Amino acid sequence: MKKLLLLICILFGVSGFSQSFNLSELIKLCRSNDEFFDTYVSQKGYQFSDITDEDHLKGESYTFKIKGANTYYISKYVSDYNGVIPTNYYVSFQTPSSKNYLGIKSEIINNGYKFKKKEILNGDQVFEYIKANILVRLVSFVEDGKERINPRTGYLISISIDK
Repeated sequence: MKKLLLLICILFGVSGFSQSFNLSELIKLCRSNDEFFDTYVSQKGYQFSDITDEDHLKGESYTFKIKGANTYYISKYVSDYNGVIPTNYYVSFQTPSSKNYLGIKSEIINNGYKFKKKEILNGDQVFEYIKANILVRLVSFVEDGKERINPRTGYLISISIDK
C-alpha cells in the first residue's frame, strides 16, 4: 500500500510540473533548432497551435490545456532583417502560475543577470534583465475580456538571444 501511495505521489508530482519550464530550459529552447523545440515541448504535453510567417518574423506556438482550456503557451520566433540588424531568436513562455514566474525570477537573479529596466507597456508591468547576449523580459499582466467573469494575473517570460 505504501508503494502504491508513493507511486501516485510521484506521478501527480511529475505531471503537475510538466507544463512548467525553468530558465535554463527556456535558454536551451531558444538556442535549439525547430525539430528539437517541437520534440521537447511535445514531450511536456504541449500541442502545436499556430505558425507566424511574416516578412521579418517566423515562428511557431504551442499550448498546454487543462480541463480543455488553453492555459500555458510557449512560442519560438526568429526575427531576421537580412543583416540590417542582428538576427534575434526568441522564446516566450506564458504561465498563470506565480510560483513558476517567481522561480524563474529567482533563477535570473541567482545566475548573475543584471537588472536593465522596468517599464509599463499597454498597462502591463515589464522587467528586463541582461547577461552577455541574453535578454530576459518578465511581464505581469491581467487577463480580462468579455468571456472572463473573474480576471486573473498571467505571466510572460521572454528570452531573446542575439546571434
